[in-house]
Amino acid sequence: MARKELFCVRVEKKHGEEVRAILREHALLSTEARVVSEGDFLFFPLFGKPSDEIMRILNRAVFMRRMFEVSEETSVMRIPYEIIGDIAVLQLSDSYASVSDSYASDSISDDSEISDDSKISISEMAAEIMRRHKHVKVVAMKVSGVEGVFRRRNLRIIAGEQRTETVHRENGCRFKLDIEKVYFNPKLATERARIASAVASTAAAEGERIIDMFAGVGCFSIQIAKCSPKSIIIAIDINPDAIFYLRENMKLNKVSNIVAINENVSNIYNQFENFADRIIMNLPRESHTFLKEAVTMLKERGIIHYYTIESAYTEDRAMRGRKEVAIRRAEQKLMTHIEKAASSAGFDVSVDVIDARKVRPYSPYTFILGLDIAVRKSCV
Repeated sequence: MARKELFCVRVEKKHGEEVRAILREHALLSTEARVVSEGDFLFFPLFGKPSDEIMRILNRAVFMRRMFEVSEETSVMRIPYEIIGDIAVLQLSDSYASVSDSYASDSISDDSEISDDSKISISEMAAEIMRRHKHVKVVAMKVSGVEGVFRRRNLRIIAGEQRTETVHRENGCRFKLDIEKVYFNPKLATERARIASAVASTAAAEGERIIDMFAGVGCFSIQIAKCSPKSIIIAIDINPDAIFYLRENMKLNKVSNIVAINENVSNIYNQFENFADRIIMNLPRESHTFLKEAVTMLKERGIIHYYTIESAYTEDRAMRGRKEVAIRRAEQKLMTHIEKAASSAGFDVSVDVIDARKVRPYSPYTFILGLDIAVRKSCV
């Protein structure tokens, strides 16, 4: 073990779990040193300096620097990363701007330092990732967030082969994709398996007619198609690259019960009026703006899998950050949105929430939620 000065926050022990959860959700809690307990306080080591916004949320915490015992074996792993296929992508949080600003520059050299207090080069980090994960052939870093209606992002390759196309394995399926050209979140594997299993367990012998409104490369559609081969899935996406890879993935996974359509769903939804037994709306930031289309395409009775982003921040400290707060708000908003959308489409609706759950953290006190709703509709 070695001793090293790191950024950290100090907090009273009684508030430790609240602060720990926020730091983890925003990718700030360092993995190279352990949390230190001294008297009535805990000291949480950080990857970098938090933004002013995060410090306002961490209103119980004091930002400072102190010495920590650091494991030499993990000292290079200063930034979290995710692995998609054989590509590792460094996950930079906006909250430690001193790090992300350095990374965003195209002029940075392979031996440039990550931040002023980190004596670790990008090449060292990439080498350590590839040492730990023998199948990884490319290490890249984000230089932009997910942007535009096509949901693309810019990456910079820092080690390995010069490519951004890969094949990712998930729940017994293979997904070919270019991680710069299409949106893909490997952290939703459990959620995708859950929906596919739900279809397989409830679909009638002849299967269901399903619309995947924002299908991407087919992660929901293909898993459903394999679990329920009698079902027909209409997979729609506005991004032509996503539809290209969806069709490639149909071949890879040997499924033929998917119809892939490259189009904005708002332009074609009337073609599928009263068509679907089930609709998937995996566009959390904007799903509420497409409820008119969803209600129109649904049969008189059907199920919508609706994803949204909701805050659990409240002035009540005992309830702050609890998923129940976010779920209650999301349900109330959904009821308002869907009734308004149905009315504009010429329908009356009744809605029952079958299930509501936290899918994953999004930012401090904020979650991506999944709401499964049963909808009955009739013409006005």
